[in-house]
Amino acid sequence: MAISKETVARAAKIERYRRRFPEFCAEQLWVKPKMPGPIRRFILNPAQQQLERVAQRQIAEEGWLRLVVLKARQQGISTWTSAHGIHLAALNDNIFDLVIAQDKETARHIFEVTKLFYDQLDEDTRPVIRYSSRQELTFENPDDRTRTKFPGRRSRITFVPATNIHAGTGQTIQALHLSEVAKYANAEVVTQSLFPAVPLAAGTSIIIESTGFPDSGGDWFHAFCNQAARGANGYKFVFLPWFISPEYWLPLKEDEKIALSPREKIIVREYDLKPEQMKFRRQKIEEWGGGGGGEDRFDIEFPSCPEDAWKTLETMAFDYREIYEARANVKAPMRRAEIHPGPRVMDDHQGRLWMWEEPSPGELYDIGIDVSSGSERGDWSVAEVLTRSRPHRQVAEWRGRIDPLDLGDVMVQLGYFYNTAQLSVEMEGIGMSTNSEIMRLGYPYIYIWRHRERAVPQLSSFSGWKTQQNTKPLMVALAKHLLMHKGFIVRSAILLKEMGSFSTVYLPGGGETWRAAAGSHDDCIMAFMIALITSEDEGFGMEDFDQKPVEKPKWVDPALVDTKGVSGRIGPREPFEILAETLKGIE
Repeated sequence: MAISKETVARAAKIERYRRRFPEFCAEQLWVKPKMPGPIRRFILNPAQQQLERVAQRQIAEEGWLRLVVLKARQQGISTWTSAHGIHLAALNDNIFDLVIAQDKETARHIFEVTKLFYDQLDEDTRPVIRYSSRQELTFENPDDRTRTKFPGRRSRITFVPATNIHAGTGQTIQALHLSEVAKYANAEVVTQSLFPAVPLAAGTSIIIESTGFPDSGGDWFHAFCNQAARGANGYKFVFLPWFISPEYWLPLKEDEKIALSPREKIIVREYDLKPEQMKFRRQKIEEWGGGGGGEDRFDIEFPSCPEDAWKTLETMAFDYREIYEARANVKAPMRRAEIHPGPRVMDDHQGRLWMWEEPSPGELYDIGIDVSSGSERGDWSVAEVLTRSRPHRQVAEWRGRIDPLDLGDVMVQLGYFYNTAQLSVEMEGIGMSTNSEIMRLGYPYIYIWRHRERAVPQLSSFSGWKTQQNTKPLMVALAKHLLMHKGFIVRSAILLKEMGSFSTVYLPGGGETWRAAAGSHDDCIMAFMIALITSEDEGFGMEDFDQKPVEKPKWVDPALVDTKGVSGRIGPREPFEILAETLKGIE
């Protein structure tokens, strides 16, 4: 039987649409506008275009879609994902597209968007439909008598809330859309149930999209985004800031000027924002009550960077506004290197040592060290190198996964390189082995634990720093105080990110502790706080000793002060002298 020209043309049209998703959207799909008015053609906006570029690149490289999208509010990402769903199910046979929303209302909204897509398809593109409800669209021949011979697509799109934990169970899913997953109360249960149902095969897709919602139990989404950003789970992480959306502008009146606050100047400079965008930002902040609370809420709902979306205002250990201002000092390292015996520093573009300053003659340095087991997927071992002079400048950061004893060898070389810096190792757990190796190698300047219960902190017979229930609050309090009073300068973006996710945890029996938020690390911030507090210990009672001569205070431990008059002024003794006297009689 001859095939008609109309049939050939229809098949060619559908094949073109299968290959060219943007053309399918522009020619076939219609959406409701945000403002009252007639429906309009679905033309990808800038946020959707950016996401589409990532999607097409992943399809070309891997054959499937695995995307996790962190977005600002109302950027049309659910609509874009729904368009991909109708594109797949309406143009291909035997497709099961499952859409999970945080509640029934949102599931119904996504259904209505998809149903409008279907209703507006050209007649030669639109598949026959058997079922159309608020929970499902089934593209199949509705006639029982002819279905065997002319089945239709046998594809369907199902829309359910996240509370339906049995949705998709026992079935093969070709496309999975998780909308606003940060609002799911059971995100881990839902994903563990559904991910295995989607085969890792060409043409399949899993698209997870949400705003951050840190106050609504978005820990799973936060952790999953961090894993994707590190390339640890096979998903492409896409962040869509608010300012790429053109509707987030407010036009200026004639001769209207925007006088920027100091913080606004940082934002404008960092993200190259226009006055119209800053006017929109101010308007939204005023809607949320203005002030710091309004600014914080804007950052969460309309993030400029991923860290903004994860702000947990009630539990952040450090003041977010101070962290934001500290961004101005963050910059790329001047060198990335590995350190070898000698010590010798060899440039390496994948090196574990990031350097912002070379050691300066006469400068004193402190190195805080947080130790991990060295396992491939475990925590990081980190060393933070700071100047002892205030403001404490972060001059280097070593971050890697390494055997704890080998770490001791590396730290000895790093310490020698930075003018025989004081090494302060976190002694809880595996850190004891690193500290023992440093001592075995005869390093001359190791931090000596203080008796803090005395009227004046006094040296003990133990080396290393102990993070305990009664000392962790001291570390956090000091770091918060210095941050507020510009007492240190952070260069590392990784460290500043960890500061933003370092959270206060209130214990059931009373009291509090501090640790990284779900999905984050706290290795850098712990090493940094160790460096801060041990550096301050070395300068106890000798404020500004590195800047001007001072009289010997009566309360200073004599072990810390040069009484020989060699330098002509009071100052710290040589590290090896302190260590030798302190360790006398220790087994």
